[in-house]
Amino acid sequence: MRTVQLRRLTSVRAGAIAGAVLIGGVVGFVGNDAREQAVARSEVEVVLGAARFAETSSNAFALSVRNTGGRTVDIVDVTMAGFTQGTGDWAAVAAEPDTWTDLVMPLEPDCTTRPADEDRIEAELEVRTDDGTSTTLRRRLGTAATEFTKRLWKFGCDSASGMGLQVRGPTTSRIEPDRVDATVQITPDGDRRARILDVDSTIPGLAVSASELPRDAGADGSTTVTVSLSVRECGAAPAWDEAAIRMEIVPTNGDRARSVRLPLGSGTTLTEVVRLVERTCGRQERS
Repeated sequence: MRTVQLRRLTSVRAGAIAGAVLIGGVVGFVGNDAREQAVARSEVEVVLGAARFAETSSNAFALSVRNTGGRTVDIVDVTMAGFTQGTGDWAAVAAEPDTWTDLVMPLEPDCTTRPADEDRIEAELEVRTDDGTSTTLRRRLGTAATEFTKRLWKFGCDSASGMGLQVRGPTTSRIEPDRVDATVQITPDGDRRARILDVDSTIPGLAVSASELPRDAGADGSTTVTVSLSVRECGAAPAWDEAAIRMEIVPTNGDRARSVRLPLGSGTTLTEVVRLVERTCGRQERS
C-alpha cells in the first residue's frame, strides 16, 4: 500500500510540476509575443515606390510611400538633393500601416545642386508618430523613380522649356571659309524675362562665340543671338551625335545662371559644321 500511495503521490506531484511548467511556458510565450507585437507596433519604417508628376498640379512631384511599420505615422517633410520646396502647399500626410500612400510635394529643381550621379537617389523623410516623436529616415528611391527624378531636374535646369523660354535654332545664317554663323531666337513665355550671359560648345575642338552679350530677352518680344562656330583644335575627335551649343541664361524667377543645351541636331547647321571641320583640318593636313 505504501508503494502504491507513494507512486500516486509522485504522479500527482509530477502532474502538478508539469502543469506549472506548462502554464509558465504559456504565460512566457504570451508575454514574449505581446512584447514582440509592442516592439513591432513601435517601429517606424517606410519604403519608397514610384515617382511621377502629380495629377492635381503640373508643378508638383508625387512619390509613393509604403508604411511597413506597425502604426500610423505622419510624413511631415521630404527633402532630396537637387530640389527645393516650391510655392505650393505642403501638409503632413498620414500613412497607414501596410498601405501605399502618395506624397504630393511642391518640389522644384534647385539648379545650384545637381542630384547625385548614383543609380538610386537618396531621400530624407521626417516622420512623426502619434506620441509626437519625430524620426528622420534616409531611404533610396528605386531605379525607375531615380531616373524620373533626374529627368525632372534636367528639364527644369538644363532645358529652355523648363525655364519658360521658347527657343528656335540654331539656324545657319552665314558660311565663311573659317567659320559658320548660326542664329538662336529666344522668346520668353508670358511676362517672363531672361538674360543671356554667354555661349559655349560641347564639341571638342570647336570654339563658339557671340557678340553683344550679355543680352536681355524681355516680355516685349523675342531676341536673336548670332553665334559663330570655328575650329580651335583639329586633333580632337568630335562626337557629332552629341553636338550642341550651350547658353548660360539667368531667368527672372531666380538669380542663378543655368546652362541650357541646344543640340545642333541633324539639320543644316550640323552639316555645315562638319564640313567646316573637314575643310579646316584637311587644309592643315595637306599643308
